[in-house]
Amino acid sequence: IIMGSAKAAEKDTVYDFMKPAVINSLINGGGPVYRAHKKLVVPLINGGNLITEHIKQFNYQTKIMIKKMADKVGTGEFDVHHAIVPCVADIVFETMFGVPGKAQNGEHNILVEGTETMLHIMYTRMMSIWLWPSIIFKQVPLGKKLTNMVAQVHQLLDKIVADKKQEFTEMKRQGIEPDVQKSAVLEQVISHVMKTNSWTDEEIRFEMFTLFIGSHDTIAGVSCFVALVLAMFPDVQRKVRDELKDVVGDHDISEEDATNLKYLDMVIRETIRVFPVGPILARRITGDLKLATCTLPKGASVYLLPFATHRDPKHWVEPEKFMPERFTPENSKGRHPWAFLPFSGGLRSCPGSKYGMICIKIIIAQLVRHYQLETTLKYETLNIHAHISTRSIDGYPISLKKIN
Repeated sequence: IIMGSAKAAEKDTVYDFMKPAVINSLINGGGPVYRAHKKLVVPLINGGNLITEHIKQFNYQTKIMIKKMADKVGTGEFDVHHAIVPCVADIVFETMFGVPGKAQNGEHNILVEGTETMLHIMYTRMMSIWLWPSIIFKQVPLGKKLTNMVAQVHQLLDKIVADKKQEFTEMKRQGIEPDVQKSAVLEQVISHVMKTNSWTDEEIRFEMFTLFIGSHDTIAGVSCFVALVLAMFPDVQRKVRDELKDVVGDHDISEEDATNLKYLDMVIRETIRVFPVGPILARRITGDLKLATCTLPKGASVYLLPFATHRDPKHWVEPEKFMPERFTPENSKGRHPWAFLPFSGGLRSCPGSKYGMICIKIIIAQLVRHYQLETTLKYETLNIHAHISTRSIDGYPISLKKIN
């Protein structure tokens, strides 16, 4: 009832702590401005030609990561997070901004560093009630660090937006009509804005940073967990590799291929079930909402716990076990539609779920195509904690063996 109700579609005030970076955006916004932005942005990510036109970049950037990992073969365990994060950053830069990604080439990227730092500070503030008053937070070192980092990130984003607008203006002056159907999200947004004069540059910046945070943190985090569980479960890894050979062969992975990797899809979903992207979801009730046994009053804050729901034995057989087969069509029959919340759900579901799933599939498929993954960590004793997204306290240590 809560997930499907328009009365529970507004984010709770706890998300206000993200406003220094992303005011009234798809992450924490509400009202008519939020709805107008969502109406434009969501179809650009999950629909249209974004994935079709840019899937070559998914493969290209992932193969750069694979090549760089060759130095890790036979050298013991390393944290795969350090390889996946720059790979995802370059993919997102190319597909969201239309700007060449250079993180994998070792170039300092303030957006990647800034996102990690800001999410950490925002989460720390959420969990520290004494830091809630802005008058206090702005004076402490964490608050000053956040202000400085936000300024640097916004400066970079403003330059990217300004450069793209200048590029479009110059093309218009020369009588060239850009093919926006093959463009990155930012280019399509700017094309729309220049025709309608509907968004300010600040609004463009906030939404593009929102898309970067949502896609980069989610895709990188899930990919790291999937790589780790494949290293923990050799039989599952073998099945993924066998399916890859049968469905794709040796060529690059197409959008159709990614859709047909059914077992890998189940592995990713089972990974998200055990290690949910958003372990806690907070909603604000905008009108009295009647449940089976009570009524949630207008103005109430409601906290939903996917981490608990995903492990509820009422919905999941042996919920503590890692079993991708629980997501076969046969085993999914009769399961409550809200028992699994991979990318939130309802009116506030993740706008880039399709984009994210295909990107994760290509990263993992290319990884297991070239390397046998191993780890000394055990699934049963893995230490995790709830951050903005679920994180492994132990990191994501794997070792590699080359597959001929």
